[in-house]
Amino acid sequence: TNRNRLRARMFYQHFLGIDIMQQAPRVTDASAVAAKFKVPTMEAADCVVCHKTIDPVAGVFQDFNFEGAIGPRKAGWYPDMFQAGFEGEDMPTSERWRAPQWLAERAVKDPRFPIAMVEHVYYLLLGRKVLQPPEDIDDPLFGAKRRALLAQRAMIESIAQRFTESKFNLKVTIKAMIASDFYQADGLATIAEHPQRKAEMDDIGIVRLLSPEQLERKIAAVFGKRWGR
Repeated sequence: TNRNRLRARMFYQHFLGIDIMQQAPRVTDASAVAAKFKVPTMEAADCVVCHKTIDPVAGVFQDFNFEGAIGPRKAGWYPDMFQAGFEGEDMPTSERWRAPQWLAERAVKDPRFPIAMVEHVYYLLLGRKVLQPPEDIDDPLFGAKRRALLAQRAMIESIAQRFTESKFNLKVTIKAMIASDFYQADGLATIAEHPQRKAEMDDIGIVRLLSPEQLERKIAAVFGKRWGR
């Protein structure tokens, strides 16, 4: 039943920084929807909102089997799915032979692409994911967490702009990230100096105490030999 939809979800997550499942509405009664519509994914509003995005990208990969090798379905692609394409643009039949390239050419022109690449570099250098918007407005630290999020987003968008201007030279992104306050700040010292802003500054800097297990792995990764036995 997946029909390459997981591939489409991973495409959006890795290259555009969008987790479709987080945006999907929760259907209260799936059986009622299935009984009302012949093809819920193309007719029911709660289903179409996501499948209108995912299914066209899934169709782009229709000639690849579960292992990623060329293997078109003998019966042809599923007729109860939206036509192969990307963000409202249908993929021409003449482009099917180079479908992944066709998709890539459009993905790199999407403004979400450079943002996603900067977020990957952030995780690569700092070892943690970017901040997510706080959801609990009653949280006493809501304001601090929101300020931290806005500061981080401003930094990411600024580096993404430089990344785009460099014609997607990832080295520019890495250098800019290393030069940012989020990377260079001493997390422990900063929080000690401003304890009242702990929640706001909790995600800056790479200075933190390592557990013995983390230290062991880091030494092995850097020097190629284990410290312990």
